[in-house]
Amino acid sequence: MAADAIFRASDLEAEHIVVYRAKNGQRVFAVSMPSPVPTLQTFALSPGGDRLAVLSQDQIAFYPLQMDH
Repeated sequence: MAADAIFRASDLEAEHIVVYRAKNGQRVFAVSMPSPVPTLQTFALSPGGDRLAVLSQDQIAFYPLQMDH
């Protein structure tokens, strides 16, 4: 993009989401989603941190996360 171009979320071709463990910084999970939805927040962790929900096009995908305590 040109430095003076306006960025729009709809310009993105893919989105890469990575979840890291706060305790030690280790990567827990990663997923790449083609054609991300042009919103500010397209993913959410469950309150217990054991599931990830990702909004992609017109669907919500759920991913289990293996959490070591």
